[in-house]
Amino acid sequence: AGCNGVWCTSTAGFDAAVATAKAADYVILMMGIDLSVERESHDRVNISLPGYQQLLASRICELGIPTVLVLVSGGIIAIDELKQECPAILYAFYPGFRGADAITDVIFGAFNPGGKLAVSMYWSNFTRQSDYLEMDLTIGLGKTYKYWRGTAPLYPFGYGLSYTQFALSANDTCTAPMYCVNVKNVGDRAGYETVFLFVYPPSNISSNESASKMIKKLIEFEKFALQAGESVTFAHNLDKTKDLALVANDGK
Repeated sequence: AGCNGVWCTSTAGFDAAVATAKAADYVILMMGIDLSVERESHDRVNISLPGYQQLLASRICELGIPTVLVLVSGGIIAIDELKQECPAILYAFYPGFRGADAITDVIFGAFNPGGKLAVSMYWSNFTRQSDYLEMDLTIGLGKTYKYWRGTAPLYPFGYGLSYTQFALSANDTCTAPMYCVNVKNVGDRAGYETVFLFVYPPSNISSNESASKMIKKLIEFEKFALQAGESVTFAHNLDKTKDLALVANDGK
């Protein structure tokens, strides 16, 4: 039942898969790509799920049965409307030899996930809005969280959920050039939270400079393991020479 392989070129097994899902209390739906779709020296021409995978996932998620969509891939995957249709989504990327154990531990709550995306997850129209063969990140609508000005990503760089909740608040005890933020686990279980520190370029950069197209840039991050109710302070000593530096077109 389901797809006839990663490329999912036939819908013949979809009715049986839907019937199986209807009879289940919970559904774990594995979708994604493998090395036959993308690998070194073999690139994709789009970032969508191959073949009819998206259709099958949509049909199962619309049943209303508690479903976890697990995405396995080496690169970004555009799932478009599945973001709203599927109640839980786990990006596993290529999880390695113990990947099945790790995925199971997260789904059944034995481990509280704390991962954050190291890439932006775009909609499938990304390859139409951006020249996929252009390596200059600033050309056109740009690329990456630093420059992208097209359709807002499905999931932005640094996104990631947890089974607990965290609250960030300003810490006024630090004085410049030291900047501090309080991080507190306000949920009911231990978990991981990552604080990202971005800087935004000034608005008076000449439009002839590539740096004028920058939206923001990451200068620091730190991951904290916090018990329920525990607090910690993230501190960064701002180095204007390094943290606020921009490179001109002439490399200076």
